[in-house]
Amino acid sequence: MRTKKIKETKPAEVQTTAPENGSCVENLPEPPAMKTVYGDIEPEPEEEAATESAFPEGFTAVDPITDAIVAGKKKDDETFEPVLLTLKVQGVLQGLAIANEVIQKSYMTILECVNIEATESGITMTATDLESFWRRPLTGSGGPVARCIPAHVLLSEIRALPAGTEDLELLFKAHTVSVNGRCDIITQDAEEFPDIDIPQFDGQMAAGMLAAFRKVIPAVSKDSTRYSLCGVYVDFKEAKVVGTDGFRMHTEDFTPADPTMKPAIIPLKAAKIIARHGNDMLGWMGNETRVYLPMQSGIFATKPIEGTYPDWKAVKPNPSNTIIFDPAEFLKVIEGANAISEKAGITLSVNGTLTIKSEGGSGTYKWEIAAESSHKGKKPLAYTFNSLFLADAIKAFPKDRVTLQVPDSYGACLLNEKAVIMPIRL
Repeated sequence: MRTKKIKETKPAEVQTTAPENGSCVENLPEPPAMKTVYGDIEPEPEEEAATESAFPEGFTAVDPITDAIVAGKKKDDETFEPVLLTLKVQGVLQGLAIANEVIQKSYMTILECVNIEATESGITMTATDLESFWRRPLTGSGGPVARCIPAHVLLSEIRALPAGTEDLELLFKAHTVSVNGRCDIITQDAEEFPDIDIPQFDGQMAAGMLAAFRKVIPAVSKDSTRYSLCGVYVDFKEAKVVGTDGFRMHTEDFTPADPTMKPAIIPLKAAKIIARHGNDMLGWMGNETRVYLPMQSGIFATKPIEGTYPDWKAVKPNPSNTIIFDPAEFLKVIEGANAISEKAGITLSVNGTLTIKSEGGSGTYKWEIAAESSHKGKKPLAYTFNSLFLADAIKAFPKDRVTLQVPDSYGACLLNEKAVIMPIRL
């Protein structure tokens, strides 16, 4: 076998004697250019020394206590002089009461705030959870300013003011606001607050809708899997307000000014706000995305629930048997029955009198109250109900005497002509 002779290479000659200037480094030969399979490696150019700030123009990080800039550079023209707003305590408290019901805990802290804005056209307070909106004008002077303040903190601080305080003084600094000089609350930039377009109200008036909301709300579903049932249904054509959870249904009449208006499903949370803070005459202005109502000198708006509401008219039964009894006596009795029953289930049987029975781990309960009945059969009528459903219906539709209509066999029952209740099938 022949072997290939490897050619030896001599190393480059290196001057070992120091030059006159005393440095031998300058006399070293240039290193050969490095090569790879991709080609020559070019030396990277030297980076220029950074002379500008690493933060974008106008970015600042501010110490919330001292207002000192700890990072970034403030724009030369960015200044904030303290601004004082003087408002009426009562108006602010009324606005915050509704605002704190609209607002919910959120990963976006801006949604836990009210936006207080003072311009030449006036002073307003705005709150939203992105589903419902609330805006109220405030009586006062000062400005201009627009800052977002945590609603629950502001409400607590105002309530802590001495009794009889009529004027509220909000002193806005760059990143805080003081309440009558008593505290410093950290605020947020109003530019981060959702842009809300609430037009001037010019809608229709609907008489009796507020009372109707209060009557049907107990029957509204809280089961998010049946989303279309999680709200109050307003049927303008039939002049009805409806609430149901699939096991019971409450309906109430109202007087719409325009029966041709499109029906809407008002979310339960918004319906409760309307029921608590609305007026005897509720205004109504609907469009494709919002329903607007005037409320305590302000405007409340909400998104209706999208979906198809059940055919409530097909649910109303026409039972053949009628039971009439005293509501106060009945409610007293079921208090004792509920203490025994673990599932709030009670059995009503009619045979001359109305017998209430319940069973549970604590024992058994049985009581009779006087009742009138149209049932003429030999076999007594007996039905098991969720007692809470019965109690809610009696309280929602009060009468001197309760009228409970039941069928001969299992089926929907009707209480006081307004509430449909399904018995529990055993």
